Amino acid sequence: MGLLQVQGTLDIGQFWPKGTSDADTVKIKLDPSKHPFQYQAAPGRPFQVTRAFDDAKVEGIKVVNNSTLNVRLQGIDAPELHYQPKKYRQRYAQTAVTALAARLTRKNATVLPCIVQTNNVATPNDVFDKYGRFVGDIIVTVNKTKLNINLWLLAQGCALPSFYASMSADEIHTCRAAVKKGRAKGRAWKLLSPAMLPFDPALVLRKNDPIDLAADKAPFVLPKLFRRQCVWWDNKQAVTITADFIPFITKSKTKIAVFTADFLATGKKAKKHTFGNFFAADGAFAPAPDEIVFLEAPSKLTGPDGKLVLHW
Repeated sequence: MGLLQVQGTLDIGQFWPKGTSDADTVKIKLDPSKHPFQYQAAPGRPFQVTRAFDDAKVEGIKVVNNSTLNVRLQGIDAPELHYQPKKYRQRYAQTAVTALAARLTRKNATVLPCIVQTNNVATPNDVFDKYGRFVGDIIVTVNKTKLNINLWLLAQGCALPSFYASMSADEIHTCRAAVKKGRAKGRAWKLLSPAMLPFDPALVLRKNDPIDLAADKAPFVLPKLFRRQCVWWDNKQAVTITADFIPFITKSKTKIAVFTADFLATGKKAKKHTFGNFFAADGAFAPAPDEIVFLEAPSKLTGPDGKLVLHW
């Protein structure tokens, strides 16, 4: 398993409230003339330029569009700022992204050089999620200090951990060390509600509203549950679903996650669970965010010829 790294730049202006980026998805600008994608097959081996992603797509989505790479920060999940189709928002989403933008801001500089990297990948098809987003870590240099954005968000308690089975044990251990610091700070952890909260359809992205972080610091549910709650709500309004949210989500037989301890001990042999296995009798979501590892939906990276991209 190797390491893929990408050289690019990060524009701080993309983050809310100036832009619409939230705390766990970031747009990176690439310079194609500098051969930004480089792959290292094993530690100590030289990096080699790869053109595997030229004109490549996932589900019809170009993974590099107008020299821009969409990155989903691995290992974290921040509260939703604008979940489709109606840009529904969670509490604490504005607080999390504002904290990140403030940490990255430098005097007289709005664009930062950065490296995006993902470890534990064997083929180009391992790199992107089903939405065409590069899944990895972003490292920037702020005031001469290297900063891993993913780990900073976790260590500050501004975002919650979100582990996937595509991550290595070492990556999960590194994230959990940062999570321990973040949990001690409170912040998002203090506001995370195990109990499902009533859905508020009026809470949506409002780019031009005055910033009111005091109102933003209110209880919220696990973002993965919130996203499903958004879909449930819209379908219920359309009368295609009649059940309440918890009966709706717990009736599914789809295996979606494993327990972290089991995954670290047995890897792919870990017992798979449905959402229903994680809800207590009182309707609370029982495990903490770092106690479960989600099973990621497979993605298919295809080249201009429509064939799966398997070689660097």
